[in-house]
Amino acid sequence: MRSYLYRSNAEIGQTFTRLGFAGNDLMLGKNTYDAFSDKINSQYGTHIEANSQLLYDYDDGTSQHDAIGKLLGISNLGLGAEEAMSQSGFSGGATFIDGKVAGISSFIFRSDLSDVNAVIDSSVGELGSDARISTNADWIDFAMNGNVIYTAPTVKTQVFTSVTEPNYGSIVNYFLASFSQPLTNDISFDYRTVDGTATAGLDYIATQGKITLRAGEDRIAISVTILGDKIPENNETVILEVSNPVGWTFPNNAIVITGTHTIIDNDIFA
Repeated sequence: MRSYLYRSNAEIGQTFTRLGFAGNDLMLGKNTYDAFSDKINSQYGTHIEANSQLLYDYDDGTSQHDAIGKLLGISNLGLGAEEAMSQSGFSGGATFIDGKVAGISSFIFRSDLSDVNAVIDSSVGELGSDARISTNADWIDFAMNGNVIYTAPTVKTQVFTSVTEPNYGSIVNYFLASFSQPLTNDISFDYRTVDGTATAGLDYIATQGKITLRAGEDRIAISVTILGDKIPENNETVILEVSNPVGWTFPNNAIVITGTHTIIDNDIFA
C-alpha cells in the first residue's frame, strides 16, 4: 500500500500512530510528539540537529512518570490504554499522522527522574526520538525522483533564463547561441561563464571552450551545471560571455556579447 509523506511542520502536540513489527510482534499504538529532540542536548550531551527529530515519552497518566514533563516542563500525561512506546528491533519503523508517514523510529532512552526501573526496556517513564520526515521530504523526493531534467533548446522560446536551484545534487541548464538563418560558412567563437552574483564552484560549475559551427548550421546549446544546496540566499545570476568570433562579426562591432541566467533560490531565511 502506498503511503504519502507528512510534509507539514505541525507535528508537535499531535497524536501519531506507530505501526510495524518489532521482531515477529506487530506493534500498533499511539503517542504524542511533545517537543523536538534537540531540547535534550544539554541534559544528555547529545548533538541532535535542531528540529530534526521528534521527542515523545511513555506515560501512564501520572506526573511521577511524565519524563518530558520532568525534563523539559512540558506536561502531558498520555493517552491511557492507547499509549505505546517503540520497542527494541523497531528502529526504522514508521509513525503516521493523518495517515501520512511523519516519523521513523530512531532510538529510545531513559531518565532517572521518571523511569520505573533502571534499564532501557521500553518501560513507562522512558523516552523516544523519531527522525522527522518533514525536514527530509525534499531529500526523499530527490532520492526517489532525481532533479528536473532540462532539454537542450533549439529555439529561443525553449530557453529557461530562470531556473530553480535544486536542494540536492545539480541540474543542467542551457544558453542558446542561434542565428536567424543557416550559416553560409564555418564560424567559431570562444565562450566562458562569468560570475554575476553567483559564485563558480559554489553555485555553478565554471565552463569554457571554443565552438565551431559548420555551414548550414544555425544554433548551438551551451550547457551550464547549477549546483544545489539548502542555504537560504538571494536569487543569483550567472553570465555566459562569448568572444573572439572567427568567420563572422558581432552585432554593432561588439567585442564581447553576453547572456544572463538567474538561479532562483527556494530556501527559506529563518
